[in-house]
Amino acid sequence: MPPKAMSFGSLWERRLVLKGLAAAPLWGCAHGGAREGAPVFDVTRFGARGDGQTDDTSAVAQALAACGRAGGGTVWVPAGTYRVGPLRLESRTTLYLDAGATLQGSTQVADYPERIDPYRGDSSRAGLLTAFGAETIAILGRGTLDGASLAFTTDDLSHKGSDHLPELTRQGSAFLSDVPFSDGPYRKGENRPGNVLRLHDCRNVRIEGITIQNSSTWNVRLSKCRDVVLRGLDVNSRAAGLKIPNDDGIDLQECESVRISDCHIETGDDCVALFGSSGVTMTNCWLRTRSTAVRVGYDGPAATRGCTFSNLVIDDANRGLGVFVRGAGDVEDVSFSDCVVHTRLMTGRWWGKGEPIHVSVVPWDEEATGLGRVRGVRFQGIQARSPAGIVAWGDPQSEIESLSFRDIEMHVRRDPLAASYGGNFDLRLAKDPRLNLFAHEIPGLFARHVSRLSVDRFDLSWDDDVIDFYGPALVAERFGRVSVARLSGRAAHPARDAALCFRDGHEVSVVDSRVQVAHGGFIEVTEVKTPLQLDRNQEVPFSPAS
Repeated sequence: MPPKAMSFGSLWERRLVLKGLAAAPLWGCAHGGAREGAPVFDVTRFGARGDGQTDDTSAVAQALAACGRAGGGTVWVPAGTYRVGPLRLESRTTLYLDAGATLQGSTQVADYPERIDPYRGDSSRAGLLTAFGAETIAILGRGTLDGASLAFTTDDLSHKGSDHLPELTRQGSAFLSDVPFSDGPYRKGENRPGNVLRLHDCRNVRIEGITIQNSSTWNVRLSKCRDVVLRGLDVNSRAAGLKIPNDDGIDLQECESVRISDCHIETGDDCVALFGSSGVTMTNCWLRTRSTAVRVGYDGPAATRGCTFSNLVIDDANRGLGVFVRGAGDVEDVSFSDCVVHTRLMTGRWWGKGEPIHVSVVPWDEEATGLGRVRGVRFQGIQARSPAGIVAWGDPQSEIESLSFRDIEMHVRRDPLAASYGGNFDLRLAKDPRLNLFAHEIPGLFARHVSRLSVDRFDLSWDDDVIDFYGPALVAERFGRVSVARLSGRAAHPARDAALCFRDGHEVSVVDSRVQVAHGGFIEVTEVKTPLQLDRNQEVPFSPAS
């Protein structure tokens, strides 16, 4: 087993621990790690000082290289702060970061050379720790990888960006006028290192127990990797107050068979993002972000399919759970279950407007050969408290297909920033600039260009004092086949709006639902082709105390 956290009062004590470490199996090689009885390489024996001042890059690199030449083993980093530049892991290597050990990234951008990387990210430079084409590798322990992000960030909270048309927002020219933005983001540094941890084309990977923090780009970036376990990680940008742009927690690009569990992730940008990956499971994680907690899909040609997300607590996020298609890649057979989602409106130019769930298909990628599809996405057992409703926005050339919501309990609350940021839909990025960010009523659930929408056991409530732009409980437009069962709730303003609105579609079924109504009525149907089935529904007169 790996060494427990301890202090070494003498060279004799250290030798005893190293001897025991070499003799013991390090988590086995069945899933990442050195083989039993493999040698141990203590970085201090290669000259590393760990005093936070000395450049320890060469010493740590020598230990890693020696491990590679030996055919594998464990590189042990005792407690201390080791200032380093880019490092590389070889096959059959376990990097063990002892409690109190930190690999501290250099604060000099010149220490991170330019490199050609076939998979896009947010920097063309090398990062802190990389592995390319490696097999059976592990990073274990209770230590830290630190990317020193504040050294590469411009402390400017006034950047408004140019990815929207202010005149289309509800606030018009007053939108984004509250500078400096207390929630960030900072202005991007022009020259930043790559990822804190970067793995490409690796197999049989295990990363467990460590802290990965302060990246000026994506913290953990895996591409073309297979059979990966990420467990018990603390991935964060707390030192920057979650204000670093593009500092995603964990990004997976065209990966297969990845298990993420028991992680604590706090970042300015997305906590976890998947692009063209399959067989990904994520469970028992706590997430906090200024952007989207879980982002599935975006651009690129590869499909994302067969992924599950469960037992997640999402707290103080801009968006909760998101599924996006902006290029040719499909997203299909993805499920989210048993999640608690709390969102709020954020200042600044972060993408999102407080949606607990967002699913959208919008053309953006100019090089895409077509527009991908969203099929078979399921949400079940979601408890949400948010300043916005659920948004499902398809496209005429690519409807969202087979979208289901079951056992959803959602409360829409008034947000302190509602007047200055609320009442807008945010679909960035879109090829049509009019779709990026625009004024829109906010229903409890909005669906447009969705085929086979199923809503079962949806419990919706509102704060009593929500402002005028909040609307019906459910709105479906340009749809095909909507089934609603056991819905409980009302419109935000029952005296004005119907509880349920169906516009320009075909096949509607509403059964076994209990709805509070006033002058707005129970249901509004406009240009909907039959059949229209309404059975066993109960209309209850609305009163503010009900």
